[in-house]
Amino acid sequence: KIYPEDAKRGEYLPHYARFFNSVELNTTHYRIPGDEVVKDWLSQVPPGFRFCPKIYQGISHTSHGLLDQRLIGDWTAFLTRLGGKCGPSFLQLPPHFDYSMKNDLFLFLKNWSPVFRLSIELRHPSWFENGKVLPALTEYLHSKGIGLVMTDVAGRRDVLHSSLSDGHALLRFVGNRLDRSDFRRAQSWAVRVAHLQDIGLRELYLFIHEPDDDSVPEMTIY
Repeated sequence: KIYPEDAKRGEYLPHYARFFNSVELNTTHYRIPGDEVVKDWLSQVPPGFRFCPKIYQGISHTSHGLLDQRLIGDWTAFLTRLGGKCGPSFLQLPPHFDYSMKNDLFLFLKNWSPVFRLSIELRHPSWFENGKVLPALTEYLHSKGIGLVMTDVAGRRDVLHSSLSDGHALLRFVGNRLDRSDFRRAQSWAVRVAHLQDIGLRELYLFIHEPDDDSVPEMTIY
């Protein structure tokens, strides 16, 4: 549906960029790309395209990785190489990262360079109250110009929220093979996004996930 049948793996990006103007960059969660890889990516996408890289797991998923200044320096150097095509990074915290571990997170946020946009994905219920991210955290993120990732997964309603902390946000919509419930959830988000625009949302990065990626174009169009 997106890629020609004879397309090789290294040729996917320009075809993708014909239909989509941003990408959730998961490969960066497993390694920080070198200069040549980044140059190749940049050469294959048009002006206005944005890469939204998931922060390297050595930072987000290891003990005290959020405080590892060497790794964080390597990450910000990578963001610098992306230049004007760098969208928000997103920090996906591991499922066990609960509110009791907040000190490491707040130190990381305190030291984050304001040159680069950042969004936070929280996956432990202790960060939420009445379906919203804890107000103290939302207020702090607002003061730093840091956004929130909203993730809608059919099986994880305990971490579903539509809290806004900045003029940008990431919405990760995880579908269920185009089940009717996917479309009902999408309709609900259309209403929520309209409300978020009324209270300050200016830029939304929407990423669609389906168990079978062949279903992504239909859900995206819808």
